[in-house]
Amino acid sequence: MFTLEFIVAGHNIDVALPAEPFRRAHWLKMTKLSIRISLRTGCGAWNDTCRQRFQSLRDCWLIALLVLAIPGFAADVPRRPLSGKGAEAKTLVIYADQRMAYSLNDSLELLKLHLLRVATTLESIPIAQATPEKIAGAEYLVVFCPQSAPALTTNFLYAVAQSKQPVLWVGYGVDKLEEYPPFTNSFRVSTFSAPNVETNVTYRGRDWNAPVAPWIPATLRSNSQAKVLMAVGRRNGPFPPPYSLCWTVSNATFFAGIPTGDRIGFLFEDMLLDFYGAQNVSAPRLLLRVEDYTPGSDHREFHRLADYLHSRQIPFVVAVVPASRDPETGKIEDMAAEPEFVNSLRYAQQRGGRLILKGFTHNPAKGEFWNTEQDRPLTGERPEKIREHLQANIRQMLQQGLFPLGWETPAYAASRKDYSEIAQTFSTAVERVQLSDATQLDSGVTAGLSLDRYARLVVPENMSFVLDADDNSFEAIRAMGEIVTRLRGSIGGCYLFAYQPLEKLTGLVDTLENFRISYLDLADLDNVVQIPEIVLLSGYAQRTVTLRNATVHWKAFNRAGKLLAEEKETAKSSGARLLKRRGVGDYELFDYSEGK
Repeated sequence: MFTLEFIVAGHNIDVALPAEPFRRAHWLKMTKLSIRISLRTGCGAWNDTCRQRFQSLRDCWLIALLVLAIPGFAADVPRRPLSGKGAEAKTLVIYADQRMAYSLNDSLELLKLHLLRVATTLESIPIAQATPEKIAGAEYLVVFCPQSAPALTTNFLYAVAQSKQPVLWVGYGVDKLEEYPPFTNSFRVSTFSAPNVETNVTYRGRDWNAPVAPWIPATLRSNSQAKVLMAVGRRNGPFPPPYSLCWTVSNATFFAGIPTGDRIGFLFEDMLLDFYGAQNVSAPRLLLRVEDYTPGSDHREFHRLADYLHSRQIPFVVAVVPASRDPETGKIEDMAAEPEFVNSLRYAQQRGGRLILKGFTHNPAKGEFWNTEQDRPLTGERPEKIREHLQANIRQMLQQGLFPLGWETPAYAASRKDYSEIAQTFSTAVERVQLSDATQLDSGVTAGLSLDRYARLVVPENMSFVLDADDNSFEAIRAMGEIVTRLRGSIGGCYLFAYQPLEKLTGLVDTLENFRISYLDLADLDNVVQIPEIVLLSGYAQRTVTLRNATVHWKAFNRAGKLLAEEKETAKSSGARLLKRRGVGDYELFDYSEGK
């Protein structure tokens, strides 16, 4: 927690503020507003005269206006927005198929990733299990038909048409609802998808370069009461595109396509904010990541990167690979044998760097958790081996005063078994998520924070990375940023590699500055890191553990890793216990050694 000081001297009140915009942004949380105010007077003691001056309504209003007017000040920390019916409201997803025809991609899992941009509880069932009671028991209803000619019974269609809750229909089969009240004479939809890929989508008064395929041609009837949300097709002069891609009528919203690509998926997510009546939508943010920092990296150059970002008051993420293999000798260099590597990480941490763990050993030519040559899970993979490596590396980092807040999967490729194991340790991931074990190519990315099937908070990488080429190194980042940063509640994530020179970083920052939005500090999120006997928390994170005759040792640290407070309980504890932050510092660590 940061301190806001009102310094009363004579007839003036001065406000002492943290210099960095990303630290000022930490003062106010979107929920549980909590600011610690300390009053320091210029007259030696806090007396009645000073109190009268401070309590003046005029002075209080002037202070409030001053704080709100400070450049870089942000009143909210990014969170998944709540649905209009609350975080506990149920979204029932009823699906006809999980995949599109002739595809290995898990389209249903990608849809869930989009839907969970908004905080609700999610349940998915096949159409055969969609009883009237099931449908009536949900606050939000989503129907998903990723293949043409879905098997839809008249009873099911009638139940959907008569539903009172908000309904979202995604994909094929909308044509079967045309004659059901309240949709009669509202729209006309093809049974099959269009043969072409449309690249222009009109949404919220703007044309977006967002390729969409497949999409199903749909038009509204002349006397329709429906409202078009998205349209596709070539414009004829000033007239809108001829086809409706997304529209709403009565309590239903229809999306006549499958949001498979990243750009159309991002627009789809933005539309979901209106479908859910989302509350407390955060302002857009940027997230800059330094990728693949290893014991074999150039530590002096890394210091220069950290110094530059610190001078620009930009918080950043460092993807740490704790060991690397020498390409000539084959020798493994790890953290324990590289004090300069450890010192450099501490240096970055003190200058706004937030550490995440990226695998265990740097080997770009070979997938660490996936057989990249045959595109399948590794043969003989053992989750317990991953667990051992996770625990050993986290313990080693904590012992060195380094705080890993999240995880990145190397090459964004791992099996479901591996993801499940990793999720037991890290609640936060900075990455694109592989959606199934069918293929590494089946990955999902969102425009903002979401939850994956392992209940991890996923911070997206959705704006590409800095190329090594001399020309157009930042063009992909600029193009994606033009889309992502214009969407509500978005987080634009991009990265450069630790080996790239400082000139690449300055060019990246210049590119990002053109978007004129604030940066995300990963430490503000609700991060949980848990290994046996140790839990690390940030934000408003909490975790329930089972103690067995354990002594709890609590410590609080600031973001630079400095110890602020600690307390060791004298009595041993047993049973379930909820560990949550006391509000001291930025990170709180619970070490509970268990007795025999």
